[in-house]
Amino acid sequence: VAGPDTTGRRMTRSYLASRGGLPMPVALHLTFADGTTEAIRLPVEIWYRGNQYVYAREFPVEVTRVEIDPAQVLPDVERENNVWSSPL
Repeated sequence: VAGPDTTGRRMTRSYLASRGGLPMPVALHLTFADGTTEAIRLPVEIWYRGNQYVYAREFPVEVTRVEIDPAQVLPDVERENNVWSSPL
C-alpha cells in the first residue's frame, strides 16, 4: 500500500499469494481512512499465470486495512495472514 504520488493520485497495491493447490476467487474487504469500506471480488482467473498476484488500483482516500475472505467461506491454509492494517 502506498501514499499519493507527485500528482496527488493515491495508488494502492495489495500483494496476494496462493499457497494452496486449489485456485479460488479472492474476496477483499477494504477499509479507508475516512471509515468507508468497499468489498471487492477477484475472479479465480487471477491465478492462471502463477501463485502471486498484485491488485493495483487508485483510490481517493488512503486504504488503512485489507482483509481477505472476511466471511471465511473459502478454504484457506493460513487464516492468520489474511489481514493487513496500516501501521499509522
